Amino acid sequence: MHIEALAVSLKVPVSKVRALEADDYQHLPDTVFARALAGSVCRALKIDSASILALMPTGPAPRLQPQAPDVNTAFRDGTEPSRVGPALSFLTRPMFLAVALLLAGAAVLAFFPGLVTELVSMGERMTVSEKSAAPLSTESAPPPPSPSPQVLPAGPVAATVQEVQRPAEPAASEVLVAQAAVETASSPVIGDYLLALRAKSASWIQVRDASGATTLQRIVAAGETVVAEGKPPLSVVIGKADATEVFVRGKPFDLAPVTRENVARFEVKP
Repeated sequence: MHIEALAVSLKVPVSKVRALEADDYQHLPDTVFARALAGSVCRALKIDSASILALMPTGPAPRLQPQAPDVNTAFRDGTEPSRVGPALSFLTRPMFLAVALLLAGAAVLAFFPGLVTELVSMGERMTVSEKSAAPLSTESAPPPPSPSPQVLPAGPVAATVQEVQRPAEPAASEVLVAQAAVETASSPVIGDYLLALRAKSASWIQVRDASGATTLQRIVAAGETVVAEGKPPLSVVIGKADATEVFVRGKPFDLAPVTRENVARFEVKP
Protein backbone atom coordinates (compact mmCIF):
# COMPACT_ATOMS: atom_id res chain seq x y z
CA MET A 1 0.00 0.00 0.00
CA HIS A 2 1.32 3.44 -0.87
CA ILE A 3 2.20 5.58 2.13
CA GLU A 4 -0.11 8.44 1.08
CA ALA A 5 -3.05 6.09 0.69
CA LEU A 6 -2.30 4.54 4.09
CA ALA A 7 -2.19 7.99 5.70
CA VAL A 8 -5.55 8.87 4.13
CA SER A 9 -7.17 5.68 5.45
CA LEU A 10 -5.74 6.25 8.97
CA LYS A 11 -6.57 10.01 8.86
CA VAL A 12 -3.09 11.03 10.06
CA PRO A 13 -0.49 13.28 8.39
CA VAL A 14 1.82 11.64 5.88
CA SER A 15 4.85 12.99 7.79
CA LYS A 16 3.87 10.97 10.88
CA VAL A 17 3.66 7.72 8.91
CA ARG A 18 7.01 8.46 7.22
CA ALA A 19 8.62 9.14 10.61
CA LEU A 20 7.25 5.85 12.00
CA GLU A 21 8.45 3.91 8.96
CA ALA A 22 11.95 5.44 9.29
CA ASP A 23 12.10 4.83 13.10
CA ASP A 24 12.40 8.61 13.53
CA TYR A 25 10.72 8.87 16.93
CA GLN A 26 11.96 12.45 17.49
CA HIS A 27 9.34 13.74 15.03
CA LEU A 28 6.52 11.90 16.86
CA PRO A 29 4.79 13.35 19.93
CA ASP A 30 5.74 10.54 22.32
CA THR A 31 6.22 6.79 22.63
CA VAL A 32 2.56 6.13 23.39
CA PHE A 33 1.53 7.85 20.13
CA ALA A 34 4.16 5.91 18.14
CA ARG A 35 2.99 2.54 19.50
CA ALA A 36 -0.67 3.42 18.92
CA LEU A 37 0.10 4.50 15.32
CA ALA A 38 2.04 1.26 14.73
CA GLY A 39 -0.94 -0.75 15.99
CA SER A 40 -3.28 1.12 13.65
CA VAL A 41 -0.96 0.46 10.69
CA CYS A 42 -0.87 -3.26 11.56
CA ARG A 43 -4.67 -3.38 11.69
CA ALA A 44 -4.93 -1.60 8.33
CA LEU A 45 -2.46 -4.08 6.76
CA LYS A 46 -4.12 -7.05 8.56
CA ILE A 47 -0.94 -8.30 10.23
CA ASP A 48 -0.12 -9.27 13.81
CA SER A 49 1.00 -6.27 15.85
CA ALA A 50 2.58 -8.16 18.77
CA SER A 51 5.92 -8.77 17.04
CA ILE A 52 6.02 -5.19 15.74
CA LEU A 53 5.29 -3.59 19.12
CA ALA A 54 7.90 -5.82 20.79
CA LEU A 55 10.62 -4.15 18.68
CA MET A 56 9.52 -0.61 19.49
CA PRO A 57 10.69 1.42 22.50
CA THR A 58 8.43 1.72 25.50
CA GLY A 59 7.73 4.83 27.52
CA PRO A 60 9.02 5.38 31.05
CA ALA A 61 7.06 3.85 33.90
CA PRO A 62 4.65 6.28 35.57
CA ARG A 63 5.93 7.77 38.78
CA LEU A 64 3.84 7.83 41.92
CA GLN A 65 2.90 11.19 43.36
CA PRO A 66 4.36 12.11 46.77
CA GLN A 67 2.30 11.21 49.79
CA ALA A 68 -0.52 13.66 50.44
CA PRO A 69 -0.27 15.76 53.63
CA ASP A 70 -2.08 14.72 56.74
CA VAL A 71 -5.75 15.70 57.02
CA ASN A 72 -5.01 17.74 60.14
CA THR A 73 -2.46 19.95 58.35
CA ALA A 74 -3.40 23.63 58.25
CA PHE A 75 -4.38 25.11 54.92
CA ARG A 76 -1.96 28.01 55.28
CA ASP A 77 1.23 28.11 57.29
CA GLY A 78 2.46 31.59 56.24
CA THR A 79 4.90 30.40 53.57
CA GLU A 80 2.53 30.70 50.63
CA PRO A 81 3.37 33.37 48.02
CA SER A 82 1.21 36.47 47.99
CA ARG A 83 -1.52 36.60 45.36
CA VAL A 84 -1.99 40.36 45.48
CA GLY A 85 1.55 41.28 44.39
CA PRO A 86 1.44 39.70 40.89
CA ALA A 87 -2.00 41.18 40.26
CA LEU A 88 -0.82 44.69 41.16
CA SER A 89 2.28 44.37 38.99
CA PHE A 90 0.11 43.28 36.06
CA LEU A 91 -2.34 46.16 36.54
CA THR A 92 0.48 48.74 36.50
CA ARG A 93 1.88 47.64 33.15
CA PRO A 94 1.71 50.26 30.35
CA MET A 95 -0.06 47.90 27.96
CA PHE A 96 -2.81 47.19 30.48
CA LEU A 97 -3.23 50.92 31.17
CA ALA A 98 -3.51 51.65 27.42
CA VAL A 99 -6.15 48.95 27.01
CA ALA A 100 -8.06 50.32 30.02
CA LEU A 101 -8.03 53.83 28.52
CA LEU A 102 -9.32 52.53 25.18
CA LEU A 103 -12.12 50.65 26.91
CA ALA A 104 -13.02 53.73 28.92
CA GLY A 105 -13.18 55.85 25.76
CA ALA A 106 -15.36 53.24 24.04
CA ALA A 107 -17.69 53.24 27.05
CA VAL A 108 -17.99 57.04 26.93
CA LEU A 109 -18.83 56.92 23.20
CA ALA A 110 -21.42 54.20 23.78
CA PHE A 111 -23.22 55.66 26.81
CA PHE A 112 -22.69 59.43 26.31
CA PRO A 113 -22.78 60.18 22.54
CA GLY A 114 -24.14 63.71 23.15
CA LEU A 115 -21.06 64.64 25.21
CA VAL A 116 -18.74 64.00 22.27
CA THR A 117 -20.94 66.08 19.95
CA GLU A 118 -21.00 68.97 22.45
CA LEU A 119 -17.21 68.90 22.79
CA VAL A 120 -16.77 68.98 19.00
CA SER A 121 -19.18 71.91 18.60
CA MET A 122 -17.43 73.78 21.43
CA GLY A 123 -14.11 73.35 19.66
CA GLU A 124 -15.59 74.66 16.39
CA ARG A 125 -17.01 77.75 18.15
CA MET A 126 -13.63 78.50 19.71
CA THR A 127 -11.94 78.21 16.30
CA VAL A 128 -14.45 80.59 14.71
CA SER A 129 -14.01 83.14 17.50
CA GLU A 130 -10.22 83.04 17.11
CA LYS A 131 -10.52 83.64 13.37
CA SER A 132 -12.91 86.59 13.87
CA ALA A 133 -10.53 88.20 16.39
CA ALA A 134 -7.60 88.09 13.93
CA PRO A 135 -6.94 91.52 12.14
CA LEU A 136 -8.14 91.73 8.58
CA SER A 137 -5.68 92.80 5.89
CA THR A 138 -6.21 96.35 4.48
CA GLU A 139 -5.90 95.28 0.89
CA SER A 140 -6.97 92.03 -0.55
CA ALA A 141 -5.08 90.56 -3.44
CA PRO A 142 -7.02 90.47 -6.67
CA PRO A 143 -8.17 87.05 -7.73
CA PRO A 144 -6.06 85.40 -10.40
CA PRO A 145 -7.51 85.59 -13.87
CA SER A 146 -9.37 82.48 -14.86
CA PRO A 147 -8.03 80.77 -17.94
CA SER A 148 -10.17 81.22 -20.98
CA PRO A 149 -11.68 77.98 -22.22
CA GLN A 150 -10.48 76.67 -25.54
CA VAL A 151 -13.32 76.42 -28.04
CA LEU A 152 -12.98 73.86 -30.79
CA PRO A 153 -14.75 74.48 -34.05
CA ALA A 154 -17.79 72.34 -34.68
CA GLY A 155 -17.94 69.93 -37.55
CA PRO A 156 -15.53 67.33 -38.89
CA VAL A 157 -12.46 68.99 -37.28
CA ALA A 158 -13.81 68.43 -33.71
CA ALA A 159 -14.77 64.87 -34.55
CA THR A 160 -11.24 64.24 -35.87
CA VAL A 161 -9.70 65.60 -32.63
CA GLN A 162 -11.92 63.33 -30.50
CA GLU A 163 -11.02 60.30 -32.59
CA VAL A 164 -7.29 61.06 -32.19
CA GLN A 165 -7.58 61.46 -28.41
CA ARG A 166 -9.63 58.26 -27.92
CA PRO A 167 -7.33 55.15 -27.64
CA ALA A 168 -8.11 52.23 -29.86
CA GLU A 169 -9.73 49.32 -28.02
CA PRO A 170 -9.44 45.73 -29.22
CA ALA A 171 -12.64 43.98 -30.16
CA ALA A 172 -14.08 41.36 -27.77
CA SER A 173 -13.87 38.63 -30.42
CA GLU A 174 -10.14 39.30 -30.88
CA VAL A 175 -9.55 38.94 -27.11
CA LEU A 176 -11.43 35.61 -26.99
CA VAL A 177 -9.53 34.26 -29.98
CA ALA A 178 -6.19 35.24 -28.39
CA GLN A 179 -7.11 33.58 -25.07
CA ALA A 180 -8.20 30.39 -26.85
CA ALA A 181 -4.92 30.32 -28.79
CA VAL A 182 -2.88 30.66 -25.57
CA GLU A 183 -4.85 27.90 -23.80
CA THR A 184 -4.52 25.57 -26.81
CA ALA A 185 -0.77 26.15 -27.00
CA SER A 186 -0.25 25.56 -23.23
CA SER A 187 -2.35 22.35 -22.85
CA PRO A 188 -1.40 19.03 -24.52
CA VAL A 189 -3.66 17.26 -27.00
CA ILE A 190 -5.23 14.45 -24.95
CA GLY A 191 -6.00 12.20 -27.92
CA ASP A 192 -2.32 11.92 -28.90
CA TYR A 193 -1.25 10.07 -25.71
CA LEU A 194 -1.93 6.68 -24.11
CA LEU A 195 -2.75 8.16 -20.68
CA ALA A 196 -3.62 11.76 -19.79
CA LEU A 197 -4.89 13.10 -16.47
CA ARG A 198 -6.60 16.39 -15.67
CA ALA A 199 -7.11 17.69 -12.09
CA LYS A 200 -10.25 19.64 -11.21
CA SER A 201 -8.62 20.45 -7.86
CA ALA A 202 -5.21 19.64 -6.34
CA SER A 203 -4.67 15.86 -6.55
CA TRP A 204 -1.70 13.56 -5.87
CA ILE A 205 -0.83 11.24 -8.82
CA GLN A 206 1.76 8.46 -9.19
CA VAL A 207 2.52 6.54 -12.42
CA ARG A 208 4.98 3.63 -12.82
CA ASP A 209 5.92 1.95 -16.09
CA ALA A 210 6.48 -1.75 -16.89
CA SER A 211 10.02 -1.68 -15.46
CA GLY A 212 8.81 -0.32 -12.12
CA ALA A 213 10.33 3.13 -12.66
CA THR A 214 8.31 6.08 -11.42
CA THR A 215 7.63 8.40 -14.36
CA LEU A 216 5.23 10.75 -12.54
CA GLN A 217 4.83 11.39 -8.82
CA ARG A 218 3.65 14.78 -7.63
CA ILE A 219 0.63 16.92 -6.75
CA VAL A 220 -1.12 18.16 -9.89
CA ALA A 221 -2.57 21.66 -9.48
CA ALA A 222 -6.21 22.51 -10.19
CA GLY A 223 -6.90 22.83 -13.94
CA GLU A 224 -3.53 21.27 -14.88
CA THR A 225 -3.31 18.44 -17.47
CA VAL A 226 -0.40 15.98 -17.32
CA VAL A 227 0.63 13.18 -19.66
CA ALA A 228 1.99 9.87 -18.36
CA GLU A 229 5.04 8.49 -20.16
CA GLY A 230 6.79 5.14 -20.06
CA LYS A 231 6.46 1.64 -21.42
CA PRO A 232 3.04 0.05 -20.69
CA PRO A 233 1.52 -1.47 -18.71
CA LEU A 234 1.32 1.67 -16.56
CA SER A 235 0.45 1.33 -12.86
CA VAL A 236 -1.51 4.41 -11.69
CA VAL A 237 -2.41 5.61 -8.16
CA ILE A 238 -4.62 8.72 -7.72
CA GLY A 239 -4.95 10.19 -4.23
CA LYS A 240 -8.14 12.18 -4.92
CA ALA A 241 -10.24 10.28 -7.44
CA ASP A 242 -13.31 12.55 -7.29
CA ALA A 243 -11.22 15.54 -8.40
CA THR A 244 -9.32 13.86 -11.29
CA GLU A 245 -10.33 13.09 -14.89
CA VAL A 246 -8.55 10.23 -16.70
CA PHE A 247 -8.31 9.81 -20.47
CA VAL A 248 -7.05 6.54 -22.00
CA ARG A 249 -6.22 6.92 -25.72
CA GLY A 250 -8.28 10.11 -25.76
CA LYS A 251 -11.42 8.55 -24.23
CA PRO A 252 -12.69 9.24 -20.67
CA PHE A 253 -12.01 6.44 -18.16
CA ASP A 254 -14.47 5.76 -15.30
CA LEU A 255 -12.68 5.63 -11.92
CA ALA A 256 -15.65 4.43 -9.85
CA PRO A 257 -14.96 0.64 -10.21
CA VAL A 258 -11.28 1.05 -9.20
CA THR A 259 -11.78 3.59 -6.37
CA ARG A 260 -11.75 2.81 -2.67
CA GLU A 261 -11.91 5.52 0.01
CA ASN A 262 -11.36 8.13 -2.76
CA VAL A 263 -8.04 6.48 -3.79
CA ALA A 264 -8.04 4.97 -7.32
CA ARG A 265 -5.65 2.17 -8.43
CA PHE A 266 -5.59 0.71 -11.95
CA GLU A 267 -3.34 -0.34 -14.84
CA VAL A 268 -3.25 0.83 -18.44
CA LYS A 269 -2.22 -2.01 -20.72
CA PRO A 270 -0.83 -1.55 -24.24
